[in-house]
Amino acid sequence: ARIVSLSQNMRLGLAEGRVPPRVTLGSSVEQAMAQASPSIMEDPTTSPFFGPMNRLPAGDPRRDEAARIIREQIAPAYIEFAQFLQNEYPPACRETVGISAGVDGIEAYNIALRNYTTLPLTADEVHQIGLDEVARLRAEMHTVIESTEWRSQHPKWIDPDETFRWFVEYL
Repeated sequence: ARIVSLSQNMRLGLAEGRVPPRVTLGSSVEQAMAQASPSIMEDPTTSPFFGPMNRLPAGDPRRDEAARIIREQIAPAYIEFAQFLQNEYPPACRETVGISAGVDGIEAYNIALRNYTTLPLTADEVHQIGLDEVARLRAEMHTVIESTEWRSQHPKWIDPDETFRWFVEYL
């Protein structure tokens, strides 16, 4: 029942455009199919879902009931879920990976910042801090480069990014 409700919730997300980046699906189809492999269908006691039943004594009727439920309900539900993941879900997932690329845009990112960090800042403010820090570090790196004899052996007209790349290769 949970795997069915998961598919239903994912379909609601599809309808609203609330989908993850496609790249995050990774091996989800294979993982779902692993719960309904031919070996599990043939012998449900090999299913991870049967694990707790192994504590019961042989001949306990709950073992047979669990095996039946795995074969008749759980494994088919995973097959259906895998088919959904393979055929229906990926085409609707987005190619972009950033949280702000979702339907809620930058506001979703701002909410995530408030929920997962101690920063009372917006996404734009955090981004600007990053840009400023990169600029500060680049300036410091170029000061170091200018203080070495390497610089005297290379033309001053080289673009700062090229200078840095060449200097790193020199090291």
